[in-house]
Amino acid sequence: MAADHPPTELRRAEPRDVGAIMEIDAACYPQPWSRPTVLREVTSELRIHLVAQRRFDIVAHGSVAILADTAHVTTLAVHPDEQRQGLGRDVLLGLFRGAMAARCTGLTLEVRAGNTAALTLYRSFGLRPAGLRRGYYGDTGEDALVLWSPEFDADYRRRVHSLDYSAGIVLSSDLARWEPPQRIEEELAL
Repeated sequence: MAADHPPTELRRAEPRDVGAIMEIDAACYPQPWSRPTVLREVTSELRIHLVAQRRFDIVAHGSVAILADTAHVTTLAVHPDEQRQGLGRDVLLGLFRGAMAARCTGLTLEVRAGNTAALTLYRSFGLRPAGLRRGYYGDTGEDALVLWSPEFDADYRRRVHSLDYSAGIVLSSDLARWEPPQRIEEELAL
């Protein structure tokens, strides 16, 4: 993150953020979600939707759906003017920690097979290909790789919890509660 940027707060998305989320998606995706879909993502009790906000502007967002004991990344986007600064990684790290706090045992997602930047990010978290969905993306007919994380065992939780957010990231109070306890073993015993 550039030194001249003010702090960026990572927090849970709220209904008031829907317009800003839609603007990011329109700049990033050929077929962005509709307003009702984004609103459902933001307000559902079965979702963790995070935004990265710098001053008054939402600059990135991401969401996971909690499906039984698995988290599924449904969206991750960074405004094009803010890409390559670590914001996608910071949002993804928040989503991983949220999924762990929700007692999920793993995380999955789909990614365009040709999106090398996203694949590099996901691999840095240990996600690996588990399948292929041919023609998954309707706008281009591009295939999607299905990626899975390692099981959220004690070693993997330690690995994720050892990662630091980028300089300038400030966690909201509810996200700060997702930070690991002093002893991961105590968390796993709960």
